[in-house]
Amino acid sequence: MRKLLLLSMLWPCLAVAVPQDETAVLFLRAAVKVPAAVLTLGDVARIEASAERLPALAGLAIGIVPPAGATREIDRAELQRWIDTAAQELGSVQWRGNTSVRVTRKTAALDAEAVLRVAQDAARKALQARFDDFSVDAAGSPLPDLVAAGAFELRARPVAVSDTLASRLVVWVELWQQGRLYRAVPVALKVRAMAPVLRVKAGLPVGASVSMADVTVEQRDVAALAGGYWPADEPLGAVRTRQAVAAGAVLMRSQLDALPDVERGDQVALRVRAGTVTIETTAQAMQDGWANRTLRVLPANATDTIQARVIRGGLVEVVQ
Repeated sequence: MRKLLLLSMLWPCLAVAVPQDETAVLFLRAAVKVPAAVLTLGDVARIEASAERLPALAGLAIGIVPPAGATREIDRAELQRWIDTAAQELGSVQWRGNTSVRVTRKTAALDAEAVLRVAQDAARKALQARFDDFSVDAAGSPLPDLVAAGAFELRARPVAVSDTLASRLVVWVELWQQGRLYRAVPVALKVRAMAPVLRVKAGLPVGASVSMADVTVEQRDVAALAGGYWPADEPLGAVRTRQAVAAGAVLMRSQLDALPDVERGDQVALRVRAGTVTIETTAQAMQDGWANRTLRVLPANATDTIQARVIRGGLVEVVQ
């Protein structure tokens, strides 16, 4: 009897101490526009829950927000799976409101001028390493009108400037938001770059040797040449034309070849090595050849050609 009396006195206290299995109520919205990249349960539903459970439920990540212009439809079943598989126990929930929610990215107008400035700055930085006189202007390429709402950090990808610089240069600008790459947009620029080039005085036939006496130096917009030009400050060296070059044309790298160390028809010394034995004779070059490359030669008193490696001008070698 005394035990029953004691339990009846303690029961109210015990009832207060035992946690209750409270059911949170989630009112699913019909449609939402979210500015952030990561979608949370609190973005798509109004949540009625205790102060202890509310932060965990509202902050539960449920995937990503679609890019601007796209839509993501999420039903109750998918949301329930996110709750059931969460890292922490979120308890039971009761769904009310809509059966699904349509999610879109909250958008804003892209600051096209800021994107253009970043692209131009990157192009200028790359060009100033090679040219003193140049200009970079917008080429009028279309940019997206709308992007996700919020502040962006703009980063231009590295710009490479080579001998084949073209008058139209595309710079990719990345849009970063909250430490994530949102997207990259191409920005077309019109480039002018002045540099000294070599202009041919008189027409040159195929195979003609070229020296500084055959050219004059003048300033040209090399971005408009649409190819790799021969810079005026680079010695011509031992070169010959690969194709005919018209008078007044700018000398291009594609038009020239290095003079061969051995020319077709040359009489050369032929050295044949077999182990420790070396034999030297003569041969006739059947084609042009360059150092450390092979060519066909016809040994003296032979009827068949062989492959030999050019050592230097006038000397080829066969290793057996």
